[in-house]
Amino acid sequence: MTVLATGLVAGLTAVALVLLVMPRALVFLARHCREPVATASPRLAALHAHKESTPTMGGLVILTAVLIVALALAPWGDGSVWAPLVAALAFGVLGAVDDLCKLRRGRGLGPLVKLAAQFAASVPVCWILASAGLPGLASALWIVALANAVNLTDGLDGLAAGCVALSAATLAFAAALAGHVQLVPLLAATSGATLGFLRYNSHPARVFMGDTGSLALGALLATASLAAGQKLALFSAGGVFMVEMGSVAVQIAAFRLAGRRVFRCAPLHHHFQFLGWPEPRVVRRFWGAACLCGLLTLAVCAWQQRPPTPTDGPAAQLAQDARLRQLHR
Repeated sequence: MTVLATGLVAGLTAVALVLLVMPRALVFLARHCREPVATASPRLAALHAHKESTPTMGGLVILTAVLIVALALAPWGDGSVWAPLVAALAFGVLGAVDDLCKLRRGRGLGPLVKLAAQFAASVPVCWILASAGLPGLASALWIVALANAVNLTDGLDGLAAGCVALSAATLAFAAALAGHVQLVPLLAATSGATLGFLRYNSHPARVFMGDTGSLALGALLATASLAAGQKLALFSAGGVFMVEMGSVAVQIAAFRLAGRRVFRCAPLHHHFQFLGWPEPRVVRRFWGAACLCGLLTLAVCAWQQRPPTPTDGPAAQLAQDARLRQLHR
C-alpha cells in the first residue's frame, strides 16, 4: 500500500470511528461531565453563557480513535511512532485529571502544579526520542509549549479541532516529503479523528474536547514534528497556535510591565469577540489563517525536497569549476 493510500485509510477510519462512538459517548458525558463556564471576565462570561453545562472531555473519543488506527496501521518497530503516542497518552491523562478537578471542585490544577506535571510527563517521551537517536530532554520545552498553545486555542466552538486537523494533515505531508513515512498513519488518524469530532464540536458545540483532548493533541503534534525533524514545519503550519500563545504572553508582559492591556482580551480569539465579531466568523477566519499556514508550509517543504540544480549550492560551485577548467585548457 502506498503512503498516500495508507494515510487516506488511516484518516477515513479515524473519522468513521469517532462518528460511530461519539453518539454513545455523548450520553455518558452529558450525564457525568458537564463543564461550568468559569472566567474572571464578566463580559466573557456573558458571551459564553450559552455554553454552560456543555458536556466535556470529548478528547477521550479522539484519543481512542487515534490509538486504534495507529495500532492497526503504524509500524511499531520504530521509536519515532511510539514517542508521539506516549506523549498523547501522558498529556491526555494529565488533561483528564485537570478536567475532573474542574468538574468536581470548580477549579482545575494550579498553574505551577500543571506546568511541573507537564514537564514530568515529557520525560518518558524525551527518553524514547533519545533512545531512537532523536533530540532528547531539550525537546521537553517544545512539547510543553505546543501542548499549552493548543489548549489556549481551545476557547471557541470548533476552533482548536479545526486547526489541529489542518496542522496534522500538513505535518503528515511534510513528514512524507522528508522520508518519515512511518508517521503518516498516525498524523492522518489525528487529522481524521479531529475532523470527525468537528461534527459535534462546531458551533453550537454539543461537546468540548476539554484539556483531555487539547493537551494530548498538542503534545502529539509537537512530538511527531520532533520525530520527523519537522519542528519548523509545525511552527509554520501551527501558526494559529503560535499567535494565540504569543497574544497571551504579550498581554501578560504588557500588563505587568506597563499596567496596560494590548488586547481587549487574550487569547486573541476573545479579542475579536470583544470587538463584536460573532463566534462562527472568528472561527472561520482562524481556520482560513490555518489553511494559509498549511499551504505555505507545504510549498516550502516541497521546494526544499526538489532535486538539486546546477544553480544550487555545491552543485553550482562544481559547475563553475568545470567551466574554469575548460577555459584554462
